[in-house]
Amino acid sequence: SHGDDMSSYSSRSSLRTLTVYIVAAFALLFFVRGIWFSSVSGTFYYVITAVLLSVVAVQLYKRASGSLWVYSALLLGSLMWVFWKFGTDFWILAPDLEALGLLGLWLLFPAITKGMGNLNASKIALATTLFIVVVAIIYSIFVTYI
Repeated sequence: SHGDDMSSYSSRSSLRTLTVYIVAAFALLFFVRGIWFSSVSGTFYYVITAVLLSVVAVQLYKRASGSLWVYSALLLGSLMWVFWKFGTDFWILAPDLEALGLLGLWLLFPAITKGMGNLNASKIALATTLFIVVVAIIYSIFVTYI
C-alpha cells in the first residue's frame, strides 16, 4: 500500500510538473505574440500576460497558492482588456478567453494543487473568476447573434 502512495504522489508531482511546462509554454507564446503586437499596434497586453503566466509557472513550481491568485487576476484583466479593446464580439474575445479559461479550470484539479497551503480562498477566487468569464462569453454569444 505504501508503494501505491508513492506512485500516486509521483503521478501528481509529474502532472504538476507537466502543468508548469504547459503554463511556461503559454507564457512563451504570449510573449512572442506580444512582441509582434506591441510593435505593430502598440498594445502590451500580451507581454503583460506572458509575464503573469511566467509568475504563475514559478508559483506552481513552488507549490504556492499564489499561482491561483495571480491566474485569477490575469483572467479578470484579460476579460476587462478584451471588452475594452474589442467590445462584445464573440469571435474576437472567445479564442484567448476560452484557452485561458480551460487552463484555469485545469489549475483547479486536486492533482495540481496538492500540497499548496491556503487553498480554499484561492480556489474560490479562481472558480469565481472562471464563472465570470463563462458568463461573459455566453453574454457575448447573445449580443453577437441575437
